[in-house]
This record gives sequence, C-alpha cells and structure tokens, in this order.
Amino acid sequence: MRETVGQSWQAAGFLVVLLVLVLAGTALAQTDLGQISGKVLDPKDAIVTDAKVSVTNTATAGKQTTTTNSEGLFTVGNLRVGEYEVAVEKEGFKKSVQHVKVEVAQRLNLPVTLQLGGTSETVEVTATNTDVINTISAEVSHEITSSEITNLPLLTRNPYALMELAPGSVNANVATGDYANGLGISNSGSRGRSINFLLDGSENNDNFATGPSTLVPVDAIQEFKLQTNNMTAEFGRNALQANVATKSGTNNFHGSLSEFYRGSALSTQPVEEKAQTPPLPKGRFVRNVFGAAVGGPIVKDKTFFYGAFEGTRVRGNSKDFFFVPTDQFNANASDNMNAYLSASGPIDAVALPSDVITAQQLNDLDGIVLHNSITGDPIPGDTVLFQRVFTNVPIDGGGGPPQNTWSAFVRGDHQISDRTSLAMRYAWYRQELFPGFTSDSPYSDFRTGQSFRSQNATITLTHSFTSRLFNESRFTFSRTTPNAPLGKASPNVACFLYANTTAFVDPIVFGGYLPRSCAGNSLPAGGPQNTLAGYTGFTYSRGRNTWKFGGHLRFLRDNHTFGAFENGFGLGGTMQSMLDGLTDADFRVAFNPHGVLPHETYDPAVNGPIESPSFTRHYRYNEFSWYAEDSVKLMSRLTLTAGLRWEYFGVLHSPDGEKNLDGNFYLGNSGNIFQRITDGAFRQTDQFFNQDFNNFAPRVAIAWDVTGNSRTVFRAGYGVFYDANFGNALFNVIQNPPAYAVVQAPGGHIFPNQYDTLSDVLGGGAFTYNSSARALDKDIVTAYNQQWNATLEHDLLGKGVLVSLAYVGAKGDKLYSLNNLNQKGSCIMLDSCDGNPFARLNTGITGMNRRGNEGFSRYHSMQFEVRTRQIANTGLALNANYTWAHSIDNATSFFNDSAFDFNGNFGFGNPYNPAADKASSDNDIRHRFALNYAWEIPWLRSLKGATGEAFGGWSLSGVLTAQTGGAFSVYENPGGFTDQCSASVANVCFPVQQGRLPHMDGKTPAGAANRTVLYGNLYSLDNPNSTLIDLAAFCGGDPVCSQQLYFNQPAGLFVPRNAFRTPGYWNFDAAILKSFKLPWESTSLQFRAEFFNLFNHSNLYADPNSNLLASGEVNARRGVPPSHELYGTPFDRRNIQLGLRLTF
Repeated sequence: MRETVGQSWQAAGFLVVLLVLVLAGTALAQTDLGQISGKVLDPKDAIVTDAKVSVTNTATAGKQTTTTNSEGLFTVGNLRVGEYEVAVEKEGFKKSVQHVKVEVAQRLNLPVTLQLGGTSETVEVTATNTDVINTISAEVSHEITSSEITNLPLLTRNPYALMELAPGSVNANVATGDYANGLGISNSGSRGRSINFLLDGSENNDNFATGPSTLVPVDAIQEFKLQTNNMTAEFGRNALQANVATKSGTNNFHGSLSEFYRGSALSTQPVEEKAQTPPLPKGRFVRNVFGAAVGGPIVKDKTFFYGAFEGTRVRGNSKDFFFVPTDQFNANASDNMNAYLSASGPIDAVALPSDVITAQQLNDLDGIVLHNSITGDPIPGDTVLFQRVFTNVPIDGGGGPPQNTWSAFVRGDHQISDRTSLAMRYAWYRQELFPGFTSDSPYSDFRTGQSFRSQNATITLTHSFTSRLFNESRFTFSRTTPNAPLGKASPNVACFLYANTTAFVDPIVFGGYLPRSCAGNSLPAGGPQNTLAGYTGFTYSRGRNTWKFGGHLRFLRDNHTFGAFENGFGLGGTMQSMLDGLTDADFRVAFNPHGVLPHETYDPAVNGPIESPSFTRHYRYNEFSWYAEDSVKLMSRLTLTAGLRWEYFGVLHSPDGEKNLDGNFYLGNSGNIFQRITDGAFRQTDQFFNQDFNNFAPRVAIAWDVTGNSRTVFRAGYGVFYDANFGNALFNVIQNPPAYAVVQAPGGHIFPNQYDTLSDVLGGGAFTYNSSARALDKDIVTAYNQQWNATLEHDLLGKGVLVSLAYVGAKGDKLYSLNNLNQKGSCIMLDSCDGNPFARLNTGITGMNRRGNEGFSRYHSMQFEVRTRQIANTGLALNANYTWAHSIDNATSFFNDSAFDFNGNFGFGNPYNPAADKASSDNDIRHRFALNYAWEIPWLRSLKGATGEAFGGWSLSGVLTAQTGGAFSVYENPGGFTDQCSASVANVCFPVQQGRLPHMDGKTPAGAANRTVLYGNLYSLDNPNSTLIDLAAFCGGDPVCSQQLYFNQPAGLFVPRNAFRTPGYWNFDAAILKSFKLPWESTSLQFRAEFFNLFNHSNLYADPNSNLLASGEVNARRGVPPSHELYGTPFDRRNIQLGLRLTF
C-alpha cells in the first residue's frame, strides 16, 4: 500500500528527530520493549500469507498492524509491558483473537491456527494468567511481576531485594558480609558490582560505587526482569541486567494511597543484645513508608499520564559514650596542645560526673608518672583528667539508618500517530542521613551526616516505518550526587589518638573526624555524576529472518571529591605525649608536592608553603557501541539467533584545566617484572592507560520447540559480555604525585593546623618524602565474561505450570584486580637486594597498588525451577527454584569486599603469581533454595454482605530462602608468629599449615556472651602435637626457598585461600492480606500484616573479626551478620510491618 503525503512527512520528521537523538548523546543499547512474533497456519498446517495481524494494548487502545509474509510469519515490535489483544484476520477464515501479556524485553512467540469460516465469526481465547515458554532466545532470566512487587513482603520496600529470588542468585551479605553494591546479591558467578541497572531501558547506575542510582516508588514499577545469562546482542556493559519497566497511564483513572508502619514495639529483641551482661536495653526505632500514585488519560486513546510519590521516615537513636579532656587536663597540658583543643571547637555532650579517669589510673596504665607539661611538676594522682560523656546519635536500631527519604516519578505517553509514539519519564530520589550517623564526636563541629540525591530523565520515541521495520530511540540524562560532607570543623584540625584505645570501657578522644579510630581520612566524599546517553535500535523482519541492529553514545562526567587523608592522623604512645602536645608515632596527611616527586627535595622556600592538594577531579568518559543480530527460523520449530556486539569504554581523562594534576606510576620498559618495578617512576600524563578497541562480543543461541506445541522447549546459547570498570576503582589515581601525595613521617608537635604539625615533623625546612602509588596499568583492558547455558523447559499439561532444568556456566577473564607489587621485603626477588628484610623492590615509593587484569573466575551450576501464575483455579501463584553451583576464582571482588578480607586487605598471596590464589569464591554457595508464593484464597470470596466482607478477600504470601555457607580465609597477622609474615606485610599472608585443617566445631564456651567456636585450635591447625615451623631455619639460607616462603609457597606448606566455611542461612517472611470492597466502583482497601523472620530465627554467622591466627579460633555469633560492623546491617529479629493500601 502506498504511503500518503502526510505519512511521508511523518517519516521525514521522525528521521530528523532520530538524527538529533543519535548525535546528542545517549543511553546504552538496551531496551525494556518487547515484541510478538508468530506463524499463522490453517487447520491443515498450511501457511497463511497476507493475513492481517492487529496488536492492541488493552489499557490504552494503542494499535499496531502488520501482515503475514510468504512464510506465514509476522513480527510486531516496540511493545511496552502490558496486556495485548492479538487479532488475526484472513478472508475465508474465522477471526482469531488471543489475549497475551508482554513482559520486560520479552520476545514472545505466538503461533496462530485459523479455523475455516467467515471473517464475521470470531474464535477468542479468553485472557489467561499463565506464563509462556520462551521459544525464541536462550536467555536465562527471572521476571518479577507487578503482583509480586505489590503482594510479597518487602522489609525495606526496595523491590531490587527480590532479585534474591532468581535461580542462581546468592546472598553474599549473609554469607561473607559482601554488601558493597547496597544489595549483597550476585548471580551466576558474576561479581556483585557487575550488575547493570536499567530503568525503562535507560542506564540507572551509580557509576562511582556501583548499585542502582534512582530508586523509584514501588507503586511506579510495572515489573522488572533480572537477566542473568546469555542475553541477546542488544544488551551490554555488564554480564547481569536488572531491567525495570515503569507504569504508564491508561484510559481509566487509577491510583493508590498507602502507609506502612514498622517499629520496635512490634519487633523482638536480638540475641546479641540479650546476651550481654547486663542485657542491653532493646533498641528503639520507628519506620514509616507512605506513598500515593495516580494515572489516567489526558486525551482518551492518545495521551496518558502516571505519577507516584513515596516517602520514608526512620527514627532511632542511642547513646554514644566517650571520655573527653577536662579543665584539669588543659591546665596540665602544653600551650600548643591547648591551642589544638581550642581549635577542635566546643564539646556538646552530656557529662556523667561519677565516671572519670584520674592521673593515677593513667600512671598505672603507662607505667610512668604524669607531669605538668609546662612546670614539670608531678600531677597528683586524684586529678581528674578525663570525664565520661555521651551524645545522642542516630543509629540503625532495626528500621534502617535514621533518615528522611523521598522519591517521585512522573511519566507521560503520547500516541502521535498509529505508527509513532512518544514517552517521557522523570524520576527523582533524595535520601538524607542525619548528622552523627557518618561521624559522631563529642566535639559537635565534627559531627556529620550524608546524603544521596539522584534523578533520571528519559525520552523514548518509537516508530514503525513499515509493517516490517521498527525503530526505538532514546535520550537519557541522569545525575547522581552522593555527598558525605565535612562538619563545621576545618579538615586542617587533625585527629590524634591515644594509643591505649581499649584500656577503658570507652575511648579517650580528642578532635578530628571519626575520633574513635581517627578514620576520617576519606571525608569529604561525593559529588555529581552526570550522564548523557542516546540510543537507537532497529528491528526488521523479512521472510524467516528478524534483524536487530543499533548503537549508542554515552558521555559521563564524574565530578567527584574524595578527601583521602585530608584530615591528618597521628598517634600518642603515652598520655604524657598527649599532655606535651606530641605525636610520637607516624603522622600521615595529604599534601601538594607541586611537581616534586618522591625522593626529590621539597623546599618550602622554593616550591611554596606546605598545603593541601586538590581533592576534586572532573573526569570525563566517552563511550560508544553497536550491535547487530539475526533471528532466523531455520525450521518451523527451530530458531537460531546470532549476533555481534562491540563496545568501547572510555579512558578517564581530565578537562584541560586539570590535566596538570594527573599523574600515574609506570613500570620500567626492560628486564623482568622485578626489574621493571625497580625502575618504575611517577609521570605526569594526559592518558592514564591505552584505549581498548578490541571488545567484540559474539552471541549465539538456539531454541527448539521439541513437540511443536510450545509446551516443551530446549534452548542453548553462548555469549561474551564485557564488564565496564567502575569509578571508585579508577578515581583513586588522584592520590598520585606530582600533584598529590600522602606523607608519613615520625612524630612532632601537635598544632591547630595540621600542616604546621607536618612542617614540624619534617624539621621545618627542605625535606624528601616517600609516597605510595595508585598505579593504573597502562595496558589494562576491558574485563570480559563468557557465558553459556542449556535449558529444557516444559509446560505441565499445558496449564501454565512451567518446569525447567538448566545448566548455566560462566568463565570470567582479565577481571579487574588490585595488587601491591612493591611490598615490604620484596627486594628479596633481586640478586642486588641489600639483605634488609623490609626493603622494597622500588625504594622510591612505599606500596604500589596496581589496578590491572589479574583476576579470573569459573562458574558451573544446575538450576531447577517451577513457576506458575496460577495453579488451576486455586488462586495460588508460585515460584520455587533450587540451584547447585560451584564458583571458583582468585579474587571475588576488586576491593575484597568480603568482611573476612578486611583484616587481610586486598590482593594476592603471591603478587607475581595471582593464579596461585585459585580457590572457591567467597560467594561459593553450593546449595540454595528460594520459594515465593501469593495465594488469593478463592473460598467465600463470592459471598455478599457482611459474611462476604468478613470471610472473603483474604490472601497469603511469603518468601523462603535457604543457602549453605560461603568461603573465607584465615590470615596470619603481620608481626605475628613467623618471620615470613612479619617481614612481608604482604597483601595477604597465610599461616603455616601443620596437619589437616580443623573441622567446623560449633561449641559454645561456658559463660560466653553469644559466642560459638566455629573453628578451634588454630594455633596447631587441628594437630595438638605439632609446632609451627621455624621458617628461617626451614630454608637453611637457600635464596630460592626464601623467595618461595615470602610468597606463601611451596604448595602445601601454607593454609590455602578460602579453606574455611561460614555456616548456612535460612529465613522465612510471610504476609496476611485482607481486601475490603468499598462502595465506589473499582475501589478497595487492603490491610496487610507482614512478618519478617516469622519464626524469629537467629542464624549463626561467622565473626569476621576473628579470622586471624592470633585469635586462636574463629568465632560465630547468632543474629549478627558479618556485614554488621562494616555496613551497619541490622541484627536478626522478627519484625512486624502493618500496612494500609487504598486502590481506586
């Protein structure tokens, strides 16, 4: 049929808009839109050509039409998530009408058989609430439906938590404390930071820390899909995709109002609190989540809107106790110490007059008599030098961090014509955590909170050029602004710590951020990340082939501040040192070397006064990709999909005004690796590492409809997926000379300004300095992951109960790694080493933390799943899956995110042979089971009157998860039992193994406060008759042997990585829902009671503070997750949440 003049102008106008979208900048070539394809046959299975196919969105009346080709095939693309009516008409046949549901990015196969008769007759398949087997691609994925999001119990109202229900998912948070992406979830052997979060097909990532950026209200989510293995060529950036589709307006006004309450009054007290002597009071908290949503038509059948709002209000606080200097301390302190205390600002805390520390107590502790710093007179023993005080600090008492959080969402959809539609969506999120949550101090000027703000705006234009050629184009802008600011106090007031931090029930503190540990060396942190993204993709069907091709551009501006050692740190070995205003141990602070490299002379008279560097950079990334694929019907029951994707992830670079700040450490160009390290040096650079253009990712898949009725399907596929690096792994390069250095020097006088302290420490004149290196390997390339799977799926009795068995495998190579190539004692690898056991290969720097590609992983699993949206007419929707898996790697995460690696630090046992650390992954969960259900009880729901109201409308839902434990290492501690470990201060250092490894014990010592011995007798490693090897004597002076010992070799002598296991975990959440019909049409009120950890079960968790050999035993505690201390995840307890929801 010829196009009209109007249609020609529409196409021309669309091409102009499309060109603007592509050139403006972009989103990744991903999509949330689906397609329906099928084959039309007559009753004798003969092909029906030129049949008219109409696909109508039942909510908006939007319609697309096409005709079957010479093969009887049809394809309709650009379909949003929702329910559709598919009508097929052909002269001489009855009209066929089917009702189907299109899911996120689904490729739905819909075979149609026409019956003989007149077109005025209709054969209609009534709407069914059943799952449909995938007969087109080999993608392994898990769909979270709107019903599941609405009806399943959600502790935090964060729908991403439901990703844990997918086959292959593991909860690394409860296994090893890996909570780095804010979810603690990984899947199918991928790293937890390697998830690409999509919102309506647009990127929605926190590109600096990883994790989702903009969380939309729960009532704004239509559904989402977790794509875990072998996606088609449209998808890239990471190996996992969390693809969320939002709701849109319809021809009917609809909406909701909701309120959820959870508080300590409805929760149990954790075991950890009750086990203390005396028992701790029960933590108090209140959590309220409230929201509203409304949508409907602006112009019927043409223009629609939908908006939603959600607020979260959490309150909870506790007392934080400290000892602070008294007036008597000030009277006995030096002038410079008093000046420092004055600069620290006022103490704003409640004093406990009876709790004090006297001079005599400190005399006994330090073994000296304290003297007045000015007069030299002994301080009387009864002089009160410190007073115990407390502050009221916001804490997570069980309801999450105290906060005010708001999210808002608005969307508009407009049907420009029967061929063109436009969607515009804006999402906004803001979270505020209160002062004292990030840094608490009795000195009020050092109290800080933090915030997180984000927004995501997308314009999507879809157009059908013909009935065979479809286009989807998208423009996205996103902005993410994390912010952990400084308080009122200047960062130049350093933090000084009294060495005996555990001598009293609470610490003695002075000024500085995070004064308990003086760990405020990363404040402030944050800043806006701006992303412009644009994408266009085409779908073209001809004959048996459906082609897809497209591309994207992406521009990221990471405007970030990271105050690493902006707040200096010093240590006073005795209280006399503190009175004298002396830091008599290493003092560390960042300074600007003004182009002077380590071991060169810095002269303040020549190079300028000692001052802070710039802690802010504005790095830019320019990225682009393209893809092409063909899905071809080789036979009526066999589909082959083959595609190729190419991606380029840009090298971070500074704008012209900051290029002079960029420096990197480069290895020498000749000799072996040891010589190259020795010859390495810092250089200013305008390109940190080489561009990597070799990122070709083939994808291939088959889908075989075994029986021809779409009830039994075999699928298999293979694909390569490249993994984008994340900002925090790269950004730390700002800490390199020649514009930034962290200097570490012996003690000196404490002054109000830390740079006066540094000048005093360095002698007040010219000096040389040493600094560590954050080295970006100039040859670093893009990490990649190969994935493959084979799946057999069957629809039991054709009733929508789908059963599948899948083998899923993955192989990660050149994964991002962090490795210290210049450890203490590493010069042992050179013949020219001077024999100093602490000497490094490169004496011009301290540690060299190189960012490279030395990681790898292997994953194999069998995944069994049963799912149905409704079993017969029982009202029961069910999803259950079991996964057996084995995950192997040499580094589970870039930063060693497991809480058990916090003590061992990052890297490898042998930095020059990372493969030697091959072992079970931290998140190697061998067995995992997940079940979720929602049961709308059918009995009595049809009754009328009071009886119907009382006994009808009841629903039950629940989530059960259970898994075996993860893996962790036991580390030797530097300065501990062996010369090897004491000398190396290595990345990681494993203890000597004598005899066999101990078995899991599980004994609870008498009188222990919530402590179970998980692995005992570590000193002899389960062999009471053995003694630790004298490693110096072991080698007898053999240099090769000494080198091996330095790197935890030979094999079998040292305990291997991840040789120990954490206990298993299980949890059951349940909900009871009751709906009341209200007098107004389509209006109901739902009451719900949600029970999290219904049985109040406290799991046994390994304690990550005890996996050092010096501990003698690895302990475990009930109800205290391993991520509790690092991330503040709450204790196990039963929580009850009450909710009301009005739907209209």
